[in-house]
Amino acid sequence: MFKTKYIVLGFILFLIAFSSLAFAEEPTKVLIDGNSVDLVFEPTAIHGRSIVPIRFIARSIGVNLDSDIKIDAIEPQKDDKSIVSIDTTDYGLIYQYNKDLKYSIYTSNIIDTYLIASALYLDFDSQIIMPGTDQHELYKRAKGYFSPYKNHDFIKNFNNYVFYDDINGDAIGILLSCSNSPDLKPIYEFQPQYRNWIFRDEKEIEKFLSLLRSFYIDTNAEEFFKQNSDLYVAASSYIKDNIEKTEVVNLLKEAEKYLGNKSKYYPGDNIEYKTLITLFRPSMASFYSIKTDKGALIISFQSPNDFSRNPEKFDMNNTVSNALHETLHSYINAPVANNESLISGLTMSKKKQDYAHQMYQSIPWNRIVDENFVRAVQGRIYKNVLGEERAMNEIIDIQIKYGGFKNLKAVYDKLEEYEKDKETYPMIDDFIPELIKELFK
Repeated sequence: MFKTKYIVLGFILFLIAFSSLAFAEEPTKVLIDGNSVDLVFEPTAIHGRSIVPIRFIARSIGVNLDSDIKIDAIEPQKDDKSIVSIDTTDYGLIYQYNKDLKYSIYTSNIIDTYLIASALYLDFDSQIIMPGTDQHELYKRAKGYFSPYKNHDFIKNFNNYVFYDDINGDAIGILLSCSNSPDLKPIYEFQPQYRNWIFRDEKEIEKFLSLLRSFYIDTNAEEFFKQNSDLYVAASSYIKDNIEKTEVVNLLKEAEKYLGNKSKYYPGDNIEYKTLITLFRPSMASFYSIKTDKGALIISFQSPNDFSRNPEKFDMNNTVSNALHETLHSYINAPVANNESLISGLTMSKKKQDYAHQMYQSIPWNRIVDENFVRAVQGRIYKNVLGEERAMNEIIDIQIKYGGFKNLKAVYDKLEEYEKDKETYPMIDDFIPELIKELFK
């Protein structure tokens, strides 16, 4: 297993800040410390700044950066306006909070390539991946760009990598254990909960990663994302401009405090919450947890969009709500599953349609239960951080009306007992049996 390393590039910052960089025309060159160097990648103008890859600069001054090293953003400060700003977030980082709680929002071209490949295999006829493909410009461009590769070996062998008209969720779990770059280098152990069906075999995992890697290279997917970066830049700007207004960090802190079971399921000091953003699966959200040698990554995989499934329409409150919702699943699903016998005994004569929307009818009872409990707990967390009005309007009422969770308010109210008697119920696990009885009363 590879360990993620962190380094301080102070000496590089020193060299860059006092280097004279000048761009010429045809071919584009960079002048570094008096030496003319061909610019392998064209500089990109974003928000009035010229952006060049940090690895290019580092190698030019004799520094080799391992692909797994995480680097904090470097902003050279100098009055000389010819200095080029160096953006090291070339792996999609949009937002990062790294104080008393670790939380970040990022994108992944390699995972988006898997999503587009899934849509290609499904003839762009999925209601989940790139829905209404011909109605949205980004999706139409993706269809036009990638359709010529329908006979690529990756697509020919794709039947195991989709689930009906959606992605294979385990595939995302495998990819999240790899570097967020085209080399797909394993960083963490492949988690057992995602090694189902096709991914039980280590060779099949290697095959999947190899085929995705070759598809990314053969299609020159990087060029597609470069040509169509405008919408992602817009999404990134929207998130950066609005994230601080949402109190997402305080919501996550309250979740840890409220549930009280973090150390039970994720021992270790280094717990990182992440939101992986995609524009190619706008109506769904999923949760993933990756155990590391010092803690865990708890990841929500979702879109930044509103309920319209339009990739161009962003909704920050919905984005944060989904992020918290998926995070709560990582803490609530296990204690619910541990009470499966109690659930089985209370549901013998029950109908799932009385407890959740029809879209949940095919999942087992314990999943029906955790979907109810996650929403109820999310409502209490919203109440504690944002006020009861927002808790009712944005979580409880809307989920009762549109989600089919008819008994949600009763479970929400029952949680007040849990809050008032933490001596008897030090963590949510201890109160889960009482919530189950309330749900099916």
